Amino acid sequence: EHGSIFLWLDGKRPAAIGMIFTWPHPSRGQAVTHELQTLADEPLKGVWKQRTWSPPAKSIHWEPVPDAPAPAESPKNRDIELRRIARQFTATSENRAGRTWQLRLLPTPIYRYDTEATDALGSGALFGFVEGTDLEVVLIVEARATDDGPRWHFALARMSDLRLKARRGEQTVWEVDFASYDVMNAAYSNGTAEYFREPPHLPASGKPE
Repeated sequence: EHGSIFLWLDGKRPAAIGMIFTWPHPSRGQAVTHELQTLADEPLKGVWKQRTWSPPAKSIHWEPVPDAPAPAESPKNRDIELRRIARQFTATSENRAGRTWQLRLLPTPIYRYDTEATDALGSGALFGFVEGTDLEVVLIVEARATDDGPRWHFALARMSDLRLKARRGEQTVWEVDFASYDVMNAAYSNGTAEYFREPPHLPASGKPE
């Protein structure tokens, strides 16, 4: 019913993305659920109360963008290239009853970054595919090092426990099956953290007690 997306950064580069949301449980009141996804090449450790999330290194897979030009010299032109590349992708989700949704690409990046102001290397953006307002798939496009200098690469990451698929043109470039719950050593972790019967009380100050 209500949710927010959070991004953790390593310098300027995205390291992890998370979503925390509430939904009405049929017998236990409001449920508070989290979804966490690593975006880092290195292993991470996330801690909340007695729960620890520890995704391993290289949990997401990078591929060069076929036929893409070398990243432009100016950040403004790289903005145009990033959006053009993102529009080449489509994504779908499928629930456990076999129903499929065509996901919508958000028109602007979730986050745009240049690790160096004058260098294309490390320049990139996060794009989101959504169902309504619910983020389901993250597309990362980034200029990464090659023997021929910086070149555009892409990686995809899940933000849903459903079966997900992404295509570039007519070619399927990424596909994941249904996710299990409360797997705390995987790239993606989804679990219900707590329940409450009534909304948290807000005093006159507007700040939670």
